[in-house]
Parts: sequence; structure tokens; C-alpha cells
Amino acid sequence: MGGKELLLLENYQDLVRFGITPEQEVLSRHFTYFGPVPDALYRRVDDEAGCALLRDMSKIADATVESQPERRFLYWSKELGPVAQDAISQMTTLDPTTRPTIEQVLAHPWWQED
Repeated sequence: MGGKELLLLENYQDLVRFGITPEQEVLSRHFTYFGPVPDALYRRVDDEAGCALLRDMSKIADATVESQPERRFLYWSKELGPVAQDAISQMTTLDPTTRPTIEQVLAHPWWQED
């Protein structure tokens, strides 16, 4: 899933050089692919530093998608088909209150296909 061309930064040394932590890169990439970030996610974080990190990475993701909408999962995952897209979208939703349980994930039709 996700080709190299979709990475926000392709080289670990670029992360180091620009002072970007792995956590920042992972969040901004995840938000870019599966965003936008819902308010429910902010409500689950119980400290200001965590919320600030979410806000900053959300802004980066939003700016990236504004200029490159093809980075969103629904654009680059079409070849997977609608059943796979649905399963992956459910598992990667940014709203923690709507994510499926492991039982629901395993019961999804995607896992039942031959």
C-alpha cells in the first residue's frame, strides 16, 4: 500500500536535517492519507503538547492535500477495490470512537474473500 512517490519525505537523512521527528513524519503522513483530523481525536489527547503536535501535523497534512489531493487514500487505493478500501478506511479512521473492534475487523468481508 502506498508507493514511494507518496511519501512526504523519502529520505531519513532529510528528516534529521530538517529536525523532523519520526513521530511528526508518521502523523503528518497518516493525516495526509486518511484525514482530515476530526475533533474526536483531539478530545482523546489529554495534554496540551499532544494536542499541539496534532494541530501542527494536521496543518501540514491539510496543506499537502490542498496542493496534492492525490495523496488521499481514496485516490491512490482505487486499484484495491471497494471492499478493501472499505476495510482499510475503517481500520485507519482518525476518529477513535468509530474504529472497529478486532472482532469487527476480522468479520469484514475483505478477510472472507478467497
